[in-house]
Amino acid sequence: MMNLPPAQESDEGRLINSDYESLFVFLACCFGFGCGGINCLDEYGTFEITIVSGQFGSSVAYEPVPRNHQQALEIDRANGNTMWQQSEKMERNQLKEYNTFIDKGPNPNARELAGYKKINLHFVYAVKHDGRYKSRIVAGGHLTDTPVESVYSGVVSLRGVRFCIFLAELNELQVWQTDVGNAYLEAFTKEKVYVIAGPEFAEIQGHVLIISRALYGLKSSGLRWYERFADVLRGMGFDPCPAEPEIWMRACASDGSVLKQQLPKPNSVNTKRSFFEPPDRMKDGSYYEYIA
Repeated sequence: MMNLPPAQESDEGRLINSDYESLFVFLACCFGFGCGGINCLDEYGTFEITIVSGQFGSSVAYEPVPRNHQQALEIDRANGNTMWQQSEKMERNQLKEYNTFIDKGPNPNARELAGYKKINLHFVYAVKHDGRYKSRIVAGGHLTDTPVESVYSGVVSLRGVRFCIFLAELNELQVWQTDVGNAYLEAFTKEKVYVIAGPEFAEIQGHVLIISRALYGLKSSGLRWYERFADVLRGMGFDPCPAEPEIWMRACASDGSVLKQQLPKPNSVNTKRSFFEPPDRMKDGSYYEYIA
């Protein structure tokens, strides 16, 4: 994060600052950046500078990033568009799709909230390097009590990743990778918390929402997702490696392939829904054939 002077409006209508635009163009040219991002500070608190360089030179695009819902509205009005509002709406729709909240309405019975703790939510905003506007709702997990149980969630080591790639190369296997969209929301939370919807929730503002999914920001969400992922892998016949628990293996298939798994078709009947279904929750186009 860099502290830089406020950006100014240029003659071309682009927000720039001559003190640092030339610096970033210089960096792009020297290091050969195709496209990169640098987070800086301005009057909104944060903005992202995207460096784009090519055969005929480099340019710097200034993208202000809001800190809250009100600033998002202000930036949209200043830019004459609704990019941040559309981004917020997309996030709300995704949370609704996952049934993240149990809506108790504006005036719930006090007994329904017995044992639940009130926390808050806030949006976290970012401009991706491909120009997409991203908004994510995050829970105020710092307001919850410290869990008595461990909430550790394992992560594969770099050595383990190298080992898998080495084995793949040695056996002339293809290595496939994928990403589960909104992974944490595939799991349920055990924390008993609720929020009162703010203006960013549009038509349900003021409603009491009990959080039922492992929302980002809660202390135990990482562990809940890890448990969910492990359950699915075990159901597919995988077991953790004794030497590297975050590498999952299973016996070779009859054709001699390793870590090959035909995933369920989108329209297949499945009594217990897997996060591999529907396919639009899997990214990078590797849904139908392999998971490695």
